Amino acid sequence: MDNAGWLIAEKALRWTLGFFIGAWVARHLGPSDFGQLSATLAWVGIFACVAGFGIEPIVVRELVLRPHENGTILGTAMALRVAGGVFTASAAVIASLAFAKEAPSAILTAIASITTLLSLGETLDLWFQAKMHARLAATARLVAFSLSCGIRIILVLADAPVSLFLWNAAIEALLIFGLLTIQFRRSNPDFKLTWSTRMAQMFLAESWPNIIANLAAMGYLKADRVMLSSMNGEAAAGIYSAATLPVEAWYVLPSALMSSAGPMFARLHENHERKFMHELARIARFQAAMAWILALGLAMGSPWLMPLIYGPDYAKGAAVLATLAFTLPVAFLGLAMSPWYQNTGLTVIAMRRHLFGGILNIGLNYIFIPRLGPTGAAMATLISYIFTHMLANCFDRRTRPLLIIQMRALILLPPPKPCK
Repeated sequence: MDNAGWLIAEKALRWTLGFFIGAWVARHLGPSDFGQLSATLAWVGIFACVAGFGIEPIVVRELVLRPHENGTILGTAMALRVAGGVFTASAAVIASLAFAKEAPSAILTAIASITTLLSLGETLDLWFQAKMHARLAATARLVAFSLSCGIRIILVLADAPVSLFLWNAAIEALLIFGLLTIQFRRSNPDFKLTWSTRMAQMFLAESWPNIIANLAAMGYLKADRVMLSSMNGEAAAGIYSAATLPVEAWYVLPSALMSSAGPMFARLHENHERKFMHELARIARFQAAMAWILALGLAMGSPWLMPLIYGPDYAKGAAVLATLAFTLPVAFLGLAMSPWYQNTGLTVIAMRRHLFGGILNIGLNYIFIPRLGPTGAAMATLISYIFTHMLANCFDRRTRPLLIIQMRALILLPPPKPCK
């Protein structure tokens, strides 16, 4: 099995286990407690998204292009991750105390923030991505995830409170880091990690747009759950979060595909730009076709999927699921363009569109949630996705070719043949 095959197989297994056990957890907790769990994880996620300082795609690129400096590249990235984890975990807890009425419980936030402190495995995984050793990393992550799923089953059977489900997330992060470390040391027994101030400065000088883009992206990925919990109650947040699971679960497919193809695109961009754009168009069309199949299936099946999966308490989420389903083609096409931003170094453009998209989503949520509840939050997400992932590309001449690729892919037109 090749690199992409291992990644897709891992993501498929994680989706299968995660979706069904996640649905069982939602049934067990009910909309209110599940909404509390989701809002807490979303609150911490808003802060944790910048724990890695947005250097992940830069690190993968540098590991591919500068193999003789891999020890310094990875060592510097891991040190930055530790510093970022401490800072963002502390910020999440302090903010929950400062905004006690709007934010989740400070105690639950503190427990959930432990996961951020233990997420070094995400940085170590970058080495496996760059070297295209997906089998080793996928095996480690699957073992950790399987153990975590087993604990969740025990917690459901034991009628455990929300706090223990948050502790389980921290345990999974620790397991991933430990198992990836074992795999890494087996493959590289003499590998030495070193720090470089010069390299850290280089990473941060290039990644600051990614930091803002990641924060803005959380505006339309996580903020809606927190706002629903604050404005409509935890039950509304629980129904919305349950409806997002069948949609967001499919994001693993384009993410796995683009992670696997990252080194190939880095080499193509260095040596053959026309072929780079052609391959970008090919992968965009493939992802659009996959997304349309999923979106139509979820939208048409939403009236019976929600009560079937989660029980009658979640039946009101059918309209939410039907609306969110149509974010898939747009999101998949946005992910398909990520190699262009990573290899051109023009991450500031991505930062701007994510920033405007996040602001747009939060603004629309303030308008729609009081009137339409969870369905309004879904509408706000869909509109902000369309703007952020596609329409924003028309505002800069350098990204207009990407919009053309996306529009052709959206209606499933084949890419033009590359010029010789």
